[in-house]
Amino acid sequence: TQPGIITSGFVTNVQTTPSFLQAGTGAVLRTVQDKERDTISIKDFAVCNGSADDSPAFSAIAALSGNHRINIPSGATCNLVTSVAFGANLSLNIDKGGSVSIGAIATFTVHGSFTAGVYSVFSGLGLVAFDQTSGTGRPEWWGASAVPGGSIDCAHGFNAMIASGLKQGELVAGEYQIGSPIAWSVVNFYLHGNRN
Repeated sequence: TQPGIITSGFVTNVQTTPSFLQAGTGAVLRTVQDKERDTISIKDFAVCNGSADDSPAFSAIAALSGNHRINIPSGATCNLVTSVAFGANLSLNIDKGGSVSIGAIATFTVHGSFTAGVYSVFSGLGLVAFDQTSGTGRPEWWGASAVPGGSIDCAHGFNAMIASGLKQGELVAGEYQIGSPIAWSVVNFYLHGNRN
């Protein structure tokens, strides 16, 4: 009989632990729980409702041993009141519509890899600090927007990107309105973009 098949009114060979088998030759049978732990949603630890202090939950994630992928999904607005540092063992992704607000006296440090698209993911008066190996930043992550004749002052997005410790920034096609000074105090920061 097959697992979970009813024969003669009785269920036979029922698995007590659900399992998962990826499609493809050589795939390994795993428990569903193990599969679900491939990526950790920030919502597994934090409230991320925009008002609660999510710093303790971020600190709990930062204390995890082993390598983990952390995802901040759309709709999650995380609030850091105190400083938190994610180690190189944590890869962070923020989906469009997800965000982290950093309090005025806080710093959110990311030593591992970081991914986000061309959209806003950081707000607040605090600092975001990346390890210099984290890659390329975008001013949009801090609210800048490249739109023809735009009325948004993008200087904060540029200043935050430059101050973050990244070594390069990427611009999308369009016009960035700069209404206040940009503090280009970092040596060897490269800015590149699309001219189309």
